[in-house]
Amino acid sequence: MSRVTAISLLFGLWTIAGSAATAAPAPLDLFEIGAPSFTTFSTRDGVPAAVTVATQVDRDGFVWLASPAGVYRYDGRRWAASPDPGMDHSADSLYLDTAGTLWAAFRDDGLARYDGRHWHVENHATGLPMQQIRRFGETREADGRSRLWAISWEGGLLEHRDGHWVADRGNAQLPPGSLLAMAQTKRIGGRARQWVGTGSSGLWFREDDGAWQRYRAPGFDPGQVEFLFATEHAGREELWISVFARGLWRLTDDGLRAWTREQGDLPTNDVYDIGETPLPDGNRALWISSRSGLVRIVGEHAQAFDRRHGLPSDAVRGLSSWRSPNGDEVLWLATEAGVARTIVGANQWLTASLMGMHASGVFAVRVEPDRRGGERLWVGSSDEGIGLFEQGHWRTFDQANGALPDSGVRLITEAPDERGVPTLWIGLRYAHLLRVRDGPVFEAVDTPWPKQVEGAVTAMLATTRDGRYERWVGTRTTGLYRWSAGRWDAVQPAGVVAPWRIGSLVEQPLGARTWLWATSNQGLARYDGEAGRCSGATRACPTSTCSARR
Repeated sequence: MSRVTAISLLFGLWTIAGSAATAAPAPLDLFEIGAPSFTTFSTRDGVPAAVTVATQVDRDGFVWLASPAGVYRYDGRRWAASPDPGMDHSADSLYLDTAGTLWAAFRDDGLARYDGRHWHVENHATGLPMQQIRRFGETREADGRSRLWAISWEGGLLEHRDGHWVADRGNAQLPPGSLLAMAQTKRIGGRARQWVGTGSSGLWFREDDGAWQRYRAPGFDPGQVEFLFATEHAGREELWISVFARGLWRLTDDGLRAWTREQGDLPTNDVYDIGETPLPDGNRALWISSRSGLVRIVGEHAQAFDRRHGLPSDAVRGLSSWRSPNGDEVLWLATEAGVARTIVGANQWLTASLMGMHASGVFAVRVEPDRRGGERLWVGSSDEGIGLFEQGHWRTFDQANGALPDSGVRLITEAPDERGVPTLWIGLRYAHLLRVRDGPVFEAVDTPWPKQVEGAVTAMLATTRDGRYERWVGTRTTGLYRWSAGRWDAVQPAGVVAPWRIGSLVEQPLGARTWLWATSNQGLARYDGEAGRCSGATRACPTSTCSARR
């Protein structure tokens, strides 16, 4: 088991805790909150020591990678370099066209086509007009005919016609410098558009093979357009634009929307490739490779995953999505320290939070209705405070931001207050007890026990006995306390010695009476309100009995 899964909060595809409600709330979106699980491949598996920059699955299901060391194939056991001549040059990208042909683009040595058995290289020596190829793309005509393009570092497009690559006649209209990306939309702007992203001159488009023109919009000034991805969601066409050093953008007929580090959306503005996978609920996930991990966007919310989640490197240079024959959605990731694979939604157990991974872990967790028709998740860590996931976002409360008197959380529980109002209570290190008010605001409760560094509030239970409200609290070192009628009392069976550590509290109804049970380091304690004697004790114990089961 990895360190992340061993010390982070894990959850299955079911609700692990929560409060019953009259109207069942909509459950948490566990896909949105959970991190993918990654399988990694490195030099021990045959991956080249150089960085990997792209991956692609061919029509037969074999996975290929591109790197400065050339093109490699994975046969299900190991990665191996292609033995075909010319394939050991620095490769920039891989592309599977609609006809099922796999293509490789070389930084300085042309391109190559895979026929299912061997690669065939094309370059200046074979008549290729341009030698430096960045990547490939396709457009589709109104009659359904597909057109295959190669995008060049040298500042132009090549079209594949009748088995040959020819320079596009509109290349002279494009700005000087490299081209990096291409896509096609059908309805944005009112008609079909072919888009190209440049290395320094922003985003350009043309309609019906007409003149190229630069796309301009208020607040949008891209320089290096790294990737373009056209898709349709909920009946709306979208063009996603990866702008290196300036974040991610989405263009629709409604305008532009940005995800950036400055807005708090992304961990970095250095973004690369974009992909998409469907979700079981009919929604979709967008995936973006970046220099700070793999970014996932569901709805409008972005979440990043990096080495802490199991990736071999924070720098993810490229990605590709593939649907397996049995219907699994698979992502292959090219990173600067090898290759990673994740099967989207395949694992029942996912990492929900990394809180506690740098200390002793997560000690408290609670799922409850959020009063908006959904659910929210509370996480209490050993030294990093409280995390609250609500409405698709995490918030953190700790000593550093002034929300808590201490960041060591030991208990998150709900119990009614003296007026019967359901209330959330927090137990902390140093034996602080907090009441959670709306906001949330964490309100300290006056308590009689000492606030020692080894102390903690570990258990809590509220009950009504003989018509009187009682609040019972267990601590880590000073035992059991009861609050009733505005005062605290310590409750300690005879024979118990300090430190008395309480683990949990349970109430057992017995007709008109109830028993209160407490687990502890000195046995199982029972409170029944009547006389009794502790096991091994020599004096009467009028309030409780303690069975020492060790």
